[in-house]
Amino acid sequence: MGGGETLTKIWHAPDCATHLEWQQRMQAGAEKARQEEEWAAVAFPAGYARLQKALGELPAEQRGTPFVAALAELAELQATRRASGGGFVILPEWAEIFDRHFLPVQP
Repeated sequence: MGGGETLTKIWHAPDCATHLEWQQRMQAGAEKARQEEEWAAVAFPAGYARLQKALGELPAEQRGTPFVAALAELAELQATRRASGGGFVILPEWAEIFDRHFLPVQP
């Protein structure tokens, strides 16, 4: 470390109320995240299936509209990622999809 920075470490006794409260908040947050992930693992594929069904029911000329096409592409990419154990669609990928479906205005 340099430039006048100071490192501070805080030590807590095992029965420290502040530390115990922090641990409880962390555990509650981890449990909430686990529950949300568990729910999403079921809800996302089901929602994606509904999107595919709705897309299939649209007249061909409406399937090509930029909004529908971009949504379908984003959902398909996320579904593919999820199925292969990958992560979320990242911001640069969103931007690429938007650029494909909503052409950038050239100055």
